[in-house]
Amino acid sequence: MVSPEFDDQGIKPLVHGIPELPKAAQTKALARSIKRNGIKAHDGTVVAEFDDASADLLAYPWVFPGQIAGQLQAPQSVSVQAGTLYFVTGLALVTRMMAAYHNSRARSKLAIPPADSDGHVPMPWMVRDVQPDPEREHQLLITAQNLDALLSAAHNTATHVEALQKQLKEALAREGVEEQVLLTPARFRLINGTLTSDSVWIGSDGGSRITIEQGFLADAVDYILKHKDEQFSPKRRAGLERLGVYLRGRVAGLLVRDAVAERDLRDELEDLRDEPAGHLIANRLYAAQRALVAPARALVAFRPHGGTVLDATQQLIGNAHKRGPKQWDTAATAVDTRDEVLRKLDNDGELAEREKYLLGPAFEEAYRRFGVPSNPDYRAAELVRFFHDQHPSSELARKATREVLRFSKLMPTQRAKVISGAILEQVHEADARRRQLIESALDELLAHPPFWGAPVRWPNRDPEVSDLVAEAKKEQDGEEGDQGPATIELTVKGGIALAILGPLQRIYGDDDATRRNYNVLDRMATDPLGLELLGEGIQALRDGRDQIVKRDPDSHKPVWDGKTAKAMDSANLRDLFPSSDKQAKKKQNSESDLLKSIVKHLTKGVSTDLDSLEELPKVQQQGVTPADELTEAIELLSDQRDRLGHLKRKHADYFREQAPEPMPEPSVPGDEDGDGADGLTW
Repeated sequence: MVSPEFDDQGIKPLVHGIPELPKAAQTKALARSIKRNGIKAHDGTVVAEFDDASADLLAYPWVFPGQIAGQLQAPQSVSVQAGTLYFVTGLALVTRMMAAYHNSRARSKLAIPPADSDGHVPMPWMVRDVQPDPEREHQLLITAQNLDALLSAAHNTATHVEALQKQLKEALAREGVEEQVLLTPARFRLINGTLTSDSVWIGSDGGSRITIEQGFLADAVDYILKHKDEQFSPKRRAGLERLGVYLRGRVAGLLVRDAVAERDLRDELEDLRDEPAGHLIANRLYAAQRALVAPARALVAFRPHGGTVLDATQQLIGNAHKRGPKQWDTAATAVDTRDEVLRKLDNDGELAEREKYLLGPAFEEAYRRFGVPSNPDYRAAELVRFFHDQHPSSELARKATREVLRFSKLMPTQRAKVISGAILEQVHEADARRRQLIESALDELLAHPPFWGAPVRWPNRDPEVSDLVAEAKKEQDGEEGDQGPATIELTVKGGIALAILGPLQRIYGDDDATRRNYNVLDRMATDPLGLELLGEGIQALRDGRDQIVKRDPDSHKPVWDGKTAKAMDSANLRDLFPSSDKQAKKKQNSESDLLKSIVKHLTKGVSTDLDSLEELPKVQQQGVTPADELTEAIELLSDQRDRLGHLKRKHADYFREQAPEPMPEPSVPGDEDGDGADGLTW
């Protein structure tokens, strides 16, 4: 029977009740059975054996140990590409779990702290911190710098989870956990320090639910200690207080094993059932009553098929959150995909350690420990090179990305989201709205040339901005034009910088395709002023400034408001580089420039193609001539010959003093006597 007050609030009955804690003798009997029998597959082969410590861990979390003992004789199995996972299911105590603090949803929102004195970036990063445990195939090994770093990471992750998952928090308060959480055994290792107990059940999937439920239990402990202090002896009060602290820090399953404190908490939650519903609603204590236990699916063995348990669990998580019904937001998917790609290449020995750190969130370690250039545009450009086919490992990265996302063909837009998510890690001191605008601008830019599909490779380097701008201008004055490596490098780095600073962000509601940021950037890349502004954006990013100076659309001079320079915005940049039909007339090439270009195309283009045509085996051996196509080519060249003759006469006065020597008039191939066969003469 549900009270009217609960019914009005949508609070469900206690589905699992508030069960008694298992007796120590039951848990120990299960552990002995696990050690004695191990885990067998359906074909009767043993897939896992256990020592005392691992058997105790497997038996530890269950409310009803007898149910688990029966399942261990025929565990459930799920096969993924990496291997076969074996599970048992049942009710588990939330106080005996730990939420994974490498939570992808929270990771994309965490501020990245600066490196410490050892050059280590103290933040959770799965690629660096989580590996398969070499001692047990089905277990994870998690490394932390020290206990303080572990506690800080778990607390920061929990704070962001609760902020991000407000709707889930309300649902869990009313309903409790209804779907199974995925538990994986994990062993912790501290680089500096030791742990009394180093093993725990980690919530590989369902970490947000575990985080929220442990927060409810911590609230209940605080209430109990405040209102029922006289009921506990000093020792029991200290135990309950300690349990509450570690529940609040989301490390209870690892750092505290106190059955007496758990039993005190359980008994107090049971006593609350006699409290008026209105009182429980006012204090939100009903949430804790539904948080003590949760249905769980626990990984008890693993049989590899070319992968590790980490590969297998990540594939399961991806099935649910990248391709399944519970999609993560794009930022979480992006950083998780990037991390998975780096982990795969690192495990295969295909990625240098300096590159692994540079492309990941701990990029400051690459600066401090490996001497990698620390300019922000350098890292952003390397992310583009790595995922957009400009890096030596790009083909491997593309293959790994397809495997992670399960796409048969990887589109530029999909790669762009991975790159923009990683670049956003470099954006500090930006509110949520500004980060959203930057992410949207980067997503759009990075899916278009020259970020991908560039005609030439641009190098891995970190030049001075002034030198890069000068190189790009020199290219555009020469034969390479706006497709030279320096121009593309400047366009990529400057485009990312201006997207972060604001001028290349999207203007919503403007349907003019010519004003899209990638089209504006394309026009900037062929204009001397545009090249200068791209350089200004890079330099501003390097100097830690959040803007470049606004320019007058007519004079191109900086715009000042008294002694303060005005910031350039999207509208100002588009006024400087309007669409081609509205664009101010550029400096025209001279007649000499145009003629040189024509001659270059004729000599390097037509002549080369004619040479190739002559050398074709089919033409040489059989004398076959594609008559229609050659006739059309002859007619086009004849028309162009007439036009060139007309231009020569028309411009004779302009070129009288410096007229070049007349070009020789070659005959048609095969017309050695120069009689103008088929009417083609020069």
